[in-house]
Amino acid sequence: MGLWSMISQNFPSASLDARQESELVDVILEQHGAELSRADFVETLLQLLEDIAGFENPTPATLELLGQRLWDEYRSEYPKAQ
Repeated sequence: MGLWSMISQNFPSASLDARQESELVDVILEQHGAELSRADFVETLLQLLEDIAGFENPTPATLELLGQRLWDEYRSEYPKAQ
């Protein structure tokens, strides 16, 4: 079973805890590296969210909040990201 398969099975519908958010950042880093622009990061996040029940079509407000938290984590742990 791949990393993403294990993660997607562990997400409760429409809520993510800090561990799950960190796992999403880890998946993005594993698949795309630490050099994504913010726009590319958000696009990648949207693609991953499509496979998580309750997050297939996030509202703009949900996407903005989640995107900002995850972008901040991505940038803080990996300062080379754009």
